[in-house]
Amino acid sequence: MKLIEKLTNTLQNDLTIIRMFVLLFVLNLVVVLPLSVKATNTFNKRNELKNKLIEIKMDMETKLDQLRQSSVVYSEALSYKNDLDIALPSDSDIQNYLVSLVETASGVGYVLTDLNINYRQVAGEVYINLKMEGAPSNIGNVIDALESMPRITEVQDITVNFNNPDDILIVVKVFVVEADS
Repeated sequence: MKLIEKLTNTLQNDLTIIRMFVLLFVLNLVVVLPLSVKATNTFNKRNELKNKLIEIKMDMETKLDQLRQSSVVYSEALSYKNDLDIALPSDSDIQNYLVSLVETASGVGYVLTDLNINYRQVAGEVYINLKMEGAPSNIGNVIDALESMPRITEVQDITVNFNNPDDILIVVKVFVVEADS
């Protein structure tokens, strides 16, 4: 009988242990598994946010480097500002510029017979129509001389009549800085 009682006690103990394992398993399914899923989701979101912060940091560092470069370029350009102010005419000294234009044309053997100024077709630009007399074969020297003058951005148009040497029309575009009011 003792053996049967011992076996019965052992069986009951085994059943109790099995019940405990089942209870722990169910508890694991009900409590631990959802918490671990939630913890995994939180961990993944944390990693995503960390990656986004790393991207933002790298972007900020890149922009800071660009800002430093821009600052250096601005500082270097600022040293040329006085030269630019001298080279670019304002409305007040356009007459002096026209005198130097006449001197340039005559320096290469052309006589300026007429000039018309078309103001502000585009903001900051003046078109000057130059009517000249001179040898049409020498037109290249005139173009070179005009384009070497400060403030002329380009020779816009050329009309040359090779039969009549006093029928040469050149249109130049001059860059003008507006005077501050």
